[in-house]
This record gives sequence, C-alpha cells and structure tokens, in this order.
Amino acid sequence: MIDIVIGLDVHKHSVYATVLNDNGELVIQRNTENNISVLDSFLNDYKEHDIVIESSTSGKYLSKALMKLNYKIHLINPDKISAIDGFKKTDREDSYKLAYLYRINALKEIYIPSEEIENIRTLVRYRHSLERR
Repeated sequence: MIDIVIGLDVHKHSVYATVLNDNGELVIQRNTENNISVLDSFLNDYKEHDIVIESSTSGKYLSKALMKLNYKIHLINPDKISAIDGFKKTDREDSYKLAYLYRINALKEIYIPSEEIENIRTLVRYRHSLERR
C-alpha cells in the first residue's frame, strides 16, 4: 500500500508541490521557488516517502539534486500521463494529478541513469559529434 505521495510540478523558477496522505486526502499544496535548499527544507519531513516529478529539463535537474539528498524520486514521462476529465491545466492541478495518478499506480516510471552512466553517455555523444565533424 502506498502511503504519503508528493507530486512536484517543476518549472525553471518555481515548484508547485502537492502532498497526499495514505488515504489519498490532500495534506498540503504549496508553491515555492526552485531552489534546492528551500525545497530540502520543505520536503525534509517527507524524506521516506515517494516524490513524483515529470521528466522535463528542470524536472530532471531537480530529481538528480534530490536523489543526492537521499529522496525517493520517481521520474515520469509527461507524454504517458493519462488524461483525466475535470483537471485544469494549472501547476496546482498538475502536481495533484502526478501524486494522485502515482498513488493509484496509473503512472509508469522512466529509468534514471546513475551519474556514472550519464558520464559515459555524454562521452559517447561527444565522440559521435567529433566523428561527424
């Protein structure tokens, strides 16, 4: 059974967070700046719980930073999020939808490579670009 779930709608300068309890009830919704120390302070009480983030440029960066701080991160492909009637397209609703859909097992995670694998991939991409030149 899934207990507390946090959905984060991440943007370049802000993050909208929704926390759902083990009954799926809303605990808190909050908009905060996209700053790792501010987010760590807010999320510290939820360190043992699942945090769901959409895979975007800002989302990937934040998820890696939070993983280094030992948070349980689940990265989701935004194209795979099921459309649910009644949801508006706002940061508040997006963060709620992430937490809600993850809680009912309606989302599939994407692979988050380790830092070592990321470095190898970067080297391979760089080598490939040199070969093309």
